[in-house]
Amino acid sequence: MIRWRAWPRFLDGALEGTVLSFAAWTLFYLIALKTQWSLLPAAWPWVVLTAGLVVVGGLRAVRTDQPRVWSSEARRPVGGLVLLAVVLVATLALLLLRDHDLVWPLAVAAGAALVLQLVPWLGAREPDPVDDAPAEPDVPMGAHLVALAVSLGLGVLTLFLVRPDADDVYYVNRATWVATHGTPTLRDTMFSSGEWESTYGGGLPTPSIEALQGALAHAIGVQAATFSYLVMAPAAAVLIGWTSWRLVRGWAARRALPAFLVAIVFLLASADTIVGNYSLGRIWQGKALAYAVLVPLVWWWLSRLARRMRTVDVILLAAAGVAFVGLSTTSALLAPVVAAAAVLAALVLRSRSLAIGAVAFAAAPVVNGLVQALAPITVGTTDDTTVMAAPVAFNIAMGATFALAALAVLALVLLPRTAPGPAGVLLGCGALATMVCFLPGVFQLAHAATGAGPVAWRLAIALPLWIAVGLLVTLPVPEPGGAALVVAVTLVPVLGGTWLWQPEDAQLTPRPAWKVSPEALENVRALEALDPPRGTWLLPPKEMEILAISRGDTHVVAPRDFYLMSLPKTEHDWHARVHLLSLVDGGELPSAGTVRESLATLDVTVACVPEDLWRARTRLRRAVGEPLVTVGDMRCAGVTPRS
Repeated sequence: MIRWRAWPRFLDGALEGTVLSFAAWTLFYLIALKTQWSLLPAAWPWVVLTAGLVVVGGLRAVRTDQPRVWSSEARRPVGGLVLLAVVLVATLALLLLRDHDLVWPLAVAAGAALVLQLVPWLGAREPDPVDDAPAEPDVPMGAHLVALAVSLGLGVLTLFLVRPDADDVYYVNRATWVATHGTPTLRDTMFSSGEWESTYGGGLPTPSIEALQGALAHAIGVQAATFSYLVMAPAAAVLIGWTSWRLVRGWAARRALPAFLVAIVFLLASADTIVGNYSLGRIWQGKALAYAVLVPLVWWWLSRLARRMRTVDVILLAAAGVAFVGLSTTSALLAPVVAAAAVLAALVLRSRSLAIGAVAFAAAPVVNGLVQALAPITVGTTDDTTVMAAPVAFNIAMGATFALAALAVLALVLLPRTAPGPAGVLLGCGALATMVCFLPGVFQLAHAATGAGPVAWRLAIALPLWIAVGLLVTLPVPEPGGAALVVAVTLVPVLGGTWLWQPEDAQLTPRPAWKVSPEALENVRALEALDPPRGTWLLPPKEMEILAISRGDTHVVAPRDFYLMSLPKTEHDWHARVHLLSLVDGGELPSAGTVRESLATLDVTVACVPEDLWRARTRLRRAVGEPLVTVGDMRCAGVTPRS
């Protein structure tokens, strides 16, 4: 009989079943992409499959003895603690060099500190725990309940948190296309209905997550954006919380709840770093879901293999590799970093099982990378000048303020101390791989190999940084130093960070909302209520972004100016879009004649400009030769006002 108190383990297994289910969807999507099958009939069967795998995974986790993990006390003393302390102080001092666009000395110092802690493991072997030891130290039921409540709270917060992201013009637009047309496409869906070559330089559209969002949205009868923002986003936010809890109670069971709460506080206070941006900030996007949920699970499964061989973990890692391909084309960048760190740890620990797990995880992303490399388009853009400088990448990954960056660097460098036993070696190797990324030429090398361009910096985000920060509270200090440590680590992000809802473009809304500008959304809804003619619409920039993600039967002049650079149309057509975009975004005003000619070239049926741009209003009125109609905060031509 299954005891009700086993529900946390059931949720752990259910999470594993979800990964297997999404991997299956990704394989089906790749076949459908080639054969042009409609994805819509597969939505409900996939839901049934997911429910089955969730239940089976949960029951298996409850009924199967969990693998023993190394307890919080199973740490190997590190030789040369005085030398380590000196290196850590030097590392923090070198953080100041970031202000001078120099991070490689910091990376070298941090790498030296990590090597100093990893060297004693060479040739050594941690003694096996006794046979009757518990699978892992018991975590009080109250702690499980608090973690579940926090996870659910993250889901609720995501419903009301609005941080608009311009990348949705591509991602949510793809979901809208599938919801409307059913079949995935290799071609452009932002400017056209699949008539043109793709304008997105992000590689072949192997990610399947947007297609899943579109198919499920169609199945339940809502817009794809509504499903992405108000169904998937809160569900994924809950997964962030529970995944974090799974990791900290596996690696820090004795202080699991403090470590978990500190990790969540750091995540919520990281609006200016990738930790916040690739979590609740835009969790509906595949790359964020991969960073905040999938990759942390990969590190957990690898740490279990570092202990002993388990076939189920190898299967889960292979499925995670497939799922990674289904979440982001940059799986080809990030997965090899994780796998390389695991292989290095396998060499240090002489662990064959860990090496097998690393290969299993990297297999699908590496194949995806080869496909992307041979495709006519690449992982990113092809302009060498777009490769992000290491200091900029460091600030994005670790934090722009000294306090937040210092805490992040300390958390990574001390992972061999804060994570138990072989797990510490594994995570320490991951931290070492992260620091290597900031050495001169590494991002350029990644670009040369993959064409990653402006996304090459993602090499440096292979580790779940918020978990590493949470693990700092497990440092072996005598009481009452433990409580003081928790307070100190918590105060750093609270006082030195930025909450996710504090940036200028973010806000908390009074009711669940799309993750777009509420004012711009009201304008689009007001325009749609007038039922203007379909075709191509010219709107202010934010409104064009919203229309691109919400409709599959109407296109806009420029859904995002970034994509105009690669628009495969005639030069005359391209200039028409540039002129009209300049009209509505407050740029240099084209003449009335140029506006008239551009509207005709693009066959624009509706043209609107912001009400507060009076010169643009005058220019548009002269171009169309008719009075403009007030619609929300816009003045429009081509619409009929309600009587």
